[in-house]
Amino acid sequence: MVALAVLLAAAVLVSGTVPLHKSQLEAWFHQKVKPCTERKGTIDHALLIAELNKRVIKVMKDGSGDCKTISDAIKMIPAGNTKRVIVHIGPGVYNEQVRIEKTKPFVTLFGLPSSMPNLTYSGGATVVVESEYFVASNIIFSNIPLESSGNKIDWKRNDIKSKGEDASSQAQKNSSPKSSGNKIDWERNDLKSKGEDASWHAQKNSSSKPSEKKSKGAHAQTQAQTQTQKHTQTQTQTQTQIQKQTQTHTQTQTQTQAQAQTQTQALKISGDKAAFYSCKFMGIKDTLHDEQGRHFFKDCTIQGALDFIYGSAKSLYLNSKVHVLADNGLTSIVAPDRSSKSKDTGFVFVHCDVTGTNSKTYLGRAWSKHPQAIYAYSSIGVINPAGWFKKLHPHQGAGTNTEFLEYMNQGPGAKTSKSDKFSKTLSASEAQSFISLAYIQASTWLLPAP
Repeated sequence: MVALAVLLAAAVLVSGTVPLHKSQLEAWFHQKVKPCTERKGTIDHALLIAELNKRVIKVMKDGSGDCKTISDAIKMIPAGNTKRVIVHIGPGVYNEQVRIEKTKPFVTLFGLPSSMPNLTYSGGATVVVESEYFVASNIIFSNIPLESSGNKIDWKRNDIKSKGEDASSQAQKNSSPKSSGNKIDWERNDLKSKGEDASWHAQKNSSSKPSEKKSKGAHAQTQAQTQTQKHTQTQTQTQTQIQKQTQTHTQTQTQTQAQAQTQTQALKISGDKAAFYSCKFMGIKDTLHDEQGRHFFKDCTIQGALDFIYGSAKSLYLNSKVHVLADNGLTSIVAPDRSSKSKDTGFVFVHCDVTGTNSKTYLGRAWSKHPQAIYAYSSIGVINPAGWFKKLHPHQGAGTNTEFLEYMNQGPGAKTSKSDKFSKTLSASEAQSFISLAYIQASTWLLPAP
């Protein structure tokens, strides 16, 4: 049995098909995707020449590099470039729009894993890549109007927290027993003020000693009146705090819903043969415009609320996290755009983690009449029981060739009893062509992470 297990593991490593067990994923990938020096007979000749002639441009905000902005670094690359140009980006937030023209192939944006640079912009797509053989590693692509909207990103949680939400939390903290003199009666599950507690004790003491002198009784009555006034003031303050918190929450909720109606493209990629390693894509709506071409995403995080992975590309997402932001409106992950069944496009998610707390979230919805999206070997969290949104994008007609496919997923959202008639559970033989590097013809262009 041990010998058989070893043989099966070896077979997985040499196979082009992604292994079932996540523990084998890294060994399998390193076995399949070798450096260019070991693949001179298989990879594209132009790519091989570029990789053997590298150039590095350093971008540092403090001026210690070759330039201070990424846009200036791209300007340093000549049209018709034939070398692998590694733009090494130092830590910090780069608030600029970056465009890599079609005439500038073989560009790599590289950041250090311990201090990933944040490329952000709020007046359009943050980064636009039109050229071939693009690579990004350890880069944060974000498109969230932090300064104008008051939002901020909690990178440890990979989530967006609004300024209002932060203020609400602080207000709650300030109204805690320690800071306000209030305390919580856990048996009553209620808020009891310090004045109310003293008043209750005064009543108890006055009832237990009816024979006390009149002066003492008058004094106690005065104290009780004072305490009642304090209690009323405390109640008024607490109600005001609650009203402010409610108003802040409503404003935050309205703001998030409004932003969900506005494009927040962190990346627009139309160049062919592009790879992304350990990158983060942060937005709300249309975060990642995977427009066209063959693309590979590994160990990445993509976050948004509505159609935040969309386009007409043919892409493989491997071992990545897809995080859905909480929102009361329609939330959907993918929106594949395939106008006809003859078009060789689609999105494949393998060994990905789908996370979020909105039980109304759809795995995807149709952007055109023949969309195709596949989840395989993935962990799917809380989603809409229907799984997929069977209505097409507004003003589109009904589609009979919608391909929403699933294969051997797990988690609460992986149940195959979904009501959408356009979704399908693949057999092992049907899944093979999707859960493979051959899906994006990777053998001719995909290289290990830089």
